[in-house]
Amino acid sequence: MMSRRKLRILSVASIIDPTGRYGGMPIVAYYQAKHLSKLGHEVLFLTAHSRRVLKIQEIREPAAPALLARHGLILSPTAYANLILKSRTINDYYDIIHMHDARDLLSVSLLLSREKTPSWNVPIIIQPHGSLFFGGKLTILKKIYDAAFLSRLVAGVDFWIASTYDEVLSILRLGVGRENIATIPNGVDEEAILGCSSSTKLHMSSRGIILYLGRIHASKRIEILIKAMRHVVNINRDATLLIAGQDEGEWHRLTRLVRRLSLEENVKYMGFVSEEVKYKLMKTAKAVVIPKFHCTALTVLEALALNRPLITTYESDRLEENLEKLITRVGNSPEEVAAAIEKMLKSEVDENGIREYILEVYSWRS
Repeated sequence: MMSRRKLRILSVASIIDPTGRYGGMPIVAYYQAKHLSKLGHEVLFLTAHSRRVLKIQEIREPAAPALLARHGLILSPTAYANLILKSRTINDYYDIIHMHDARDLLSVSLLLSREKTPSWNVPIIIQPHGSLFFGGKLTILKKIYDAAFLSRLVAGVDFWIASTYDEVLSILRLGVGRENIATIPNGVDEEAILGCSSSTKLHMSSRGIILYLGRIHASKRIEILIKAMRHVVNINRDATLLIAGQDEGEWHRLTRLVRRLSLEENVKYMGFVSEEVKYKLMKTAKAVVIPKFHCTALTVLEALALNRPLITTYESDRLEENLEKLITRVGNSPEEVAAAIEKMLKSEVDENGIREYILEVYSWRS
């Protein structure tokens, strides 16, 4: 039996976050590296806020300014200088470079380094993590970035990883050949899921807990869910929506909506919660509702792995066919979301449902 070759991988991401506070790419990149390391590969990190490459044991929760780095708006001059000055070292040492964003200055810096190094022979793989999406407050900046750098990105990257069919289409629209794109969904942390037993629930007085878990950002369309709760409480006065996640400047607007709809007793914001509390919230909830997500959101997989019903709208990315069968999709009107929630509140959660399937197909080990 042939032994697997151990690789030296440089993981390039604006920020890496083992706590999950920043969601999406920062935590997915960390989990990927964690499990690649378990397989014996050497993974080092280059981030926008570090003066040197980091081992996985050195990764800590990013400081608050890293939120800007997440969107590619800042880049440490030291990080750029390191790329230019150490491009030869990068070329000589690593077997693969794995970039985790299609629109950030760190990726651009790496491609510039490649252009300045004629002998460069290290393949570059890029995983957009939903960064090709247009929309939100950064649309103009994204268009400026694309005009300046997109053609160089397409020319400089050897292989692309998409997590959903919709992301494959976004990459194809750039002019990338289908043979250069692989579809690899995100995965759940099997150890964490298995460690979350049925007894790990929060003791709450309300019997109708609905949970939103994720970034508090305009792109998530949380306002649809809050408006839906106005209809839900007309039928089930005990229904409570718990909203947990890092606020990225959106909660003040949502607070006004909650007050306008007189939902102060039925909508509670919990802020960012620890991983332990996150899993307890999922186990307590009658349903997890994420109105809009990109890629294969980790929260979607975690909810399914914990046998929790998942409700979303048709605005979310399409998932693989087998996953689509496990979730509930509705239109983006508050009335349709409310009807789906009411149905879940009336039904019993199957504690022995689809966990085994999710862990077999969508854990990092698979």
